[in-house]
Amino acid sequence: MVRTFSWDPWQELEAIRGEINRLVGRGGQGGDGNGSVRTERPPMSAREDGDTYVLTLDMPGVTTDGVDIEVAESTIRISAERGREGDATHVRYERTLTLPEHADTDRIEAEMRDGVLTLRIPRRQQATPKRIPVRDAHGNYAAGREGDTIEAHV
Repeated sequence: MVRTFSWDPWQELEAIRGEINRLVGRGGQGGDGNGSVRTERPPMSAREDGDTYVLTLDMPGVTTDGVDIEVAESTIRISAERGREGDATHVRYERTLTLPEHADTDRIEAEMRDGVLTLRIPRRQQATPKRIPVRDAHGNYAAGREGDTIEAHV
């Protein structure tokens, strides 16, 4: 079963902020127009693919060297930069997510291609329920609970 989640209200707020900056003449400059670094939340989509969560984050202009991913307990922090300090195109991307409790953080894989970061987060194998047969005081199992053989002790 594949589920896709792509609505990000924070990204919409960032888009509005970007549009306001563009309208007041600060759209091409980093941050506040005084040379500071502009920080953005990269757009993200998430879906389930079998036993794996797949996250994609759009970070145009970012290369593999510019990406840093840290996992601590159930939190993943993604940060990246494009451009150099002082450049008008210098942007810092940051995103922190809480992972589901059954995410296997030891097996997360990341790939950067053409400005799109793809994270594959496998689910931990869930323990399957196991039936425990119960014997009576004579060591007999209930009918049908211990295979096809039931021993009777007299």
